[in-house]
Order: sequence, then structure tokens, then C-alpha cells
Amino acid sequence: MNTGTVRTISAEEAEKTLAYPCFYILIGLAEPVFPLGCRAAPSQFVTLMQTKHGDARGLLSGLPVKVNWKQWRDAVVPVLEDPRWAAGTPMMREACRRNAEREWVEQIGGALRESFEARGYCLNP
Repeated sequence: MNTGTVRTISAEEAEKTLAYPCFYILIGLAEPVFPLGCRAAPSQFVTLMQTKHGDARGLLSGLPVKVNWKQWRDAVVPVLEDPRWAAGTPMMREACRRNAEREWVEQIGGALRESFEARGYCLNP
């Protein structure tokens, strides 16, 4: 039986708490893990955790973090799949060239906030 739950977060919280973890996912240092789930009863949350490659950098900021499954599916995944973040895009090449990790994380945070707001997660529940 799946008993794991995580509270719904607001757009403001998503911007602050999920930007770095999403950045780490995009560069291959973190990954989503779906604990307590199976095909018959999907997990009610997703845990964002360091990969073994992430361990080489030491403790990564903001990890691990749990995300409500519905918010993950509806608001986080669209941000992660946004072509802006794909390797080789002009924005990404420039960010990597200038070692602009902070700027990139801020842009991802803004995209997360917009995505959460667009899906009605504006205020703290």
C-alpha cells in the first residue's frame, strides 16, 4: 500500500526550493526517484536525489527534496522538457562558457514559478 504523501507547494516555494534540484537534473547530477510506487499504485511523491556523478561534487544544494506527484507531472516536468535548457542551445553554450550556474538556476526558478502559477499553484495552501 502506498502511504507516502507530500504537501502541495506554491509557485513561490517551487521557485526557491526546486530551481537547484532541477538544474542538477538537467546537467546529470541528480535524478527523480519514485519511491513507494508500482504500476498498480504510483508513488504520491517524487524524490529528487543526487546521482553517483553528483556525489563527486560533494553535497548538492537542496537535495534530496520531495515533490508532490501531481505537481511533478503537471508543473515540473514541462520545465525540464523545455528546449531552452537543452545542451547545445545558444543560451546553454553561453551559460557554460561564462560558468553562469547562478544565472541559469535563476532562469529555471522563474520558469518553475510561471509553470506552477499557470497550473493554479499560486498561493500557499
